[in-house]
Amino acid sequence: MKEADTKAAEAPVASPAAMSIYVVRSFAQMHETLLNSAVILNKLAESDRTLIEHAVALRAIWRQLQPLLQSPPEPPKRHIDFRC
Repeated sequence: MKEADTKAAEAPVASPAAMSIYVVRSFAQMHETLLNSAVILNKLAESDRTLIEHAVALRAIWRQLQPLLQSPPEPPKRHIDFRC
């Protein structure tokens, strides 16, 4: 444990009003943490949707490029005949 935590645990609470202040502060911190988590989750969901849209577009582009990336067929060889 940290030294500050030990001192806080040893120090008696001055009054019930002081204890209620600690409770209200802790609930306020929890509320703020939950709000921050919700904002982060919304941003993550938005990024996920964007990535899915980009993946679909890239897949369509890749399908259109596939025929262009293949090597062209070799032209047929001319048959050379020596007939007399």
